[in-house]
Amino acid sequence: MSTLWIETAPISPDARNNGDSFQENSWQAIFACQLCVRPFSEWVDLKWGFNAGALLEEFIDRQKLFIESQYAVAVPMHMSSVSQDQRSLTLRMITLPGEGLQVGLIGRVCAPSSEDAEKRAMAYARGLMSIVPYDYRLYMASSQADFKRIAGRDLLMEQPLCVDGQPGNSNIAEIKRGEALLPAQQGFQVVPGLWQASLRSNEQVWRAMAALPHPALLNIALQSTVMMEDEQQALWNIKKNMPAPEKNQNVFSPFSSNVSWGESYIKRRLAPWKKFFCLQVHVVQVGEFDEGLLRSIGAAITRDSADLSLPGYQWLRPASTQDQLDWLSQLSQSQIIQSFDRLEQLADLEEVCAVFRLPHHAPLLGLPGVNFLCPSTSTPMDSAVAVLEPALSEKK
Repeated sequence: MSTLWIETAPISPDARNNGDSFQENSWQAIFACQLCVRPFSEWVDLKWGFNAGALLEEFIDRQKLFIESQYAVAVPMHMSSVSQDQRSLTLRMITLPGEGLQVGLIGRVCAPSSEDAEKRAMAYARGLMSIVPYDYRLYMASSQADFKRIAGRDLLMEQPLCVDGQPGNSNIAEIKRGEALLPAQQGFQVVPGLWQASLRSNEQVWRAMAALPHPALLNIALQSTVMMEDEQQALWNIKKNMPAPEKNQNVFSPFSSNVSWGESYIKRRLAPWKKFFCLQVHVVQVGEFDEGLLRSIGAAITRDSADLSLPGYQWLRPASTQDQLDWLSQLSQSQIIQSFDRLEQLADLEEVCAVFRLPHHAPLLGLPGVNFLCPSTSTPMDSAVAVLEPALSEKK
């Protein structure tokens, strides 16, 4: 049996003092696994239906169940908006020019002590490996070197790598949903839009990442949560503040056409028993920042559909050098970067499934220009029968 490398570290007071944390949790533990995407010749034999199109739909359904299984909140729910161990899961895709794309899952849990954090991380990893969709082979980081490689630690340092012989700085941006402007009794009010993708739109994300000439990292982090009472009230107030449409309105309002969209949006957000996650999308690049990559990713995960048009996407850069270093540090520790407005981070299960999508090969020829990397020396863990060594490996 293999051992799992688990990195434990104390949680800073600033991270513990946010409104989403259990104050008694002062330690965190992180582990990493690399996903090897099965080639189409193997993948096609996994289908239940009659053709490759059915295989893709089955693949999306398996991923949705996998994500839904990550949902856990404290009981009673009104006492906190996260699970007691504050577990989070990060999909981390790294561009290695000349080699390919490395795809990893980073798990993080919190606990009152280092020993408890290790035990919770081991239990989380064991459960995760048992339900990862069988479209993949899973390799767990069993050494510090493997852990740092899968986690992309070099890319998350202040001066991580050299580009053309020169030291390169990591630049970071957050991709966010565009803002929808809803009418109010006076002026307008703002709500974040929605994440949305088609069956194949995420292929553009993987192709854009693979085409980069310099190292880059795509970080998609999620943590289960609930919509708090004050957040529900804020949405209800927005609905009440929207004026009723007038049949004989003589003065045109640029926001009047958004009324029905806003009502549908708030109804979706306030639906009972909705599963919510905090979801964040960040891109880290070495050297000159390529805004084309942000556009490719943003467009792919905020697509209009025949049933629902969206306000699109936007991106946000750190306001200062210190903010940039803080963002990189928090990503390095697989933490959710705190926001003043949690509604900007909240996403329901359907939205998360549109963004947190594990990659797949296209039929026969694969995705043009994309090579998903598999480890050459590690021992693969079959996700259906993975059993982890109870003894913990040495940690940093």
